[in-house]
Amino acid sequence: MQAHWDALLLNVAFPRMCFNDEDFQLWTDDPQEYIRKVQLLSFLVLRICLRQLATARVREIFLVRVKDLHACVMSEAQYKMGC
Repeated sequence: MQAHWDALLLNVAFPRMCFNDEDFQLWTDDPQEYIRKVQLLSFLVLRICLRQLATARVREIFLVRVKDLHACVMSEAQYKMGC
């Protein structure tokens, strides 16, 4: 997924966020529906971004904890071995 992220943004997400003829027609015919559509799209993009950030943060915290545990175990082992 990470390798294709730029292509997904450029070819899928960006065109959906651009104002086009269909959006203009919806804005002209029913402005409230257009605003609802934009709000829904913004909400979905925000959720995806937050999920990505949360996943990266959890992974980062987990790796820090594992490294701390490893350092603790290694220092205890070195102490017992007299190093």
